[in-house]
Amino acid sequence: MLSIKTIIILLFILLLIPQKSFGVVIGTWGNVYKIKEKDLLTVIKHRIDNINWKKFRKEQHLKRMIKNYQPYSTEVQLPNAKKTIIFEPNMWYTLKNNIYDSMHQLIYPKGFRFKITDFIHLPNILVVINGTEKKQIKWFEHSKYFNNIDVMFMITHGNYYKLDKKLLIPVYYYPEQLQKRFQLKAVPSIIWQTKNTLYVKQISLKHLKIK
Repeated sequence: MLSIKTIIILLFILLLIPQKSFGVVIGTWGNVYKIKEKDLLTVIKHRIDNINWKKFRKEQHLKRMIKNYQPYSTEVQLPNAKKTIIFEPNMWYTLKNNIYDSMHQLIYPKGFRFKITDFIHLPNILVVINGTEKKQIKWFEHSKYFNNIDVMFMITHGNYYKLDKKLLIPVYYYPEQLQKRFQLKAVPSIIWQTKNTLYVKQISLKHLKIK
């Protein structure tokens, strides 16, 4: 059985033979077989007919959803920073319920206050910007935080997918849950932890000239 590749090669060789060449029948030897290879257009049509279009459309829809995903319901509204400041957000927490061990012995009573950063350490430096502000994006690209494995890059607004493709780094949305804890006042802001203290540095780009 001749393969499609073999037939294409034979056709190519025939095309190289001059138009006015003469052929001579020299006879036939051995058994003769019919070419069982399907016509190329028939193969293509068969494959098209066998595509699961419902599944294909669903996959395309999911891809569009991923590309255009934005958490509008929890979007954090923060202004552009007008001044550069460093502050410590309040990391103290008061228990709203009693906490018991497996033997139902009281460990911590309701109303007990503790500092979260005594027990949890922020593993990354967080850089938060407005992903629709070109100046903030440029600032980040030229900063020491860009392409830094210790940095998690987050945006309050914008299309994370487009930024991911532009900067070639992971991009995350800055959620409302983090804002309740870190209490950012403006962007861009940098969040980091030293020992049991959390710091936020808010950076003004007012006088920064970036081409």
